[in-house]
Amino acid sequence: MRIALTLALSAGLLVAMPAVAANVEPSKAAPSSRNPDDKICEDITIVGSRLAVKRVCATRAQWAEKRRRDRDLVDQAQRSPCVVVQIDHGKQVC
Repeated sequence: MRIALTLALSAGLLVAMPAVAANVEPSKAAPSSRNPDDKICEDITIVGSRLAVKRVCATRAQWAEKRRRDRDLVDQAQRSPCVVVQIDHGKQVC
């Protein structure tokens, strides 16, 4: 009896999840219709602190460029056989 009730509740939640997820962000416009010159501010948590945050403001185009550079850096690090031990005056030491 308990298992049947649990399965019924789980099935009900699985059916309801797409409806809930569809209503989470209905006001978001298509990315192509956004102005790249709009200014966006984000609170960035400072590494090593649970409370300190830094407010960073940039345009949509600048945020997109930063995401692209970060993604390229991660991809490069994952493909590289070198494990960086230290960075000495801008040079990576393996």
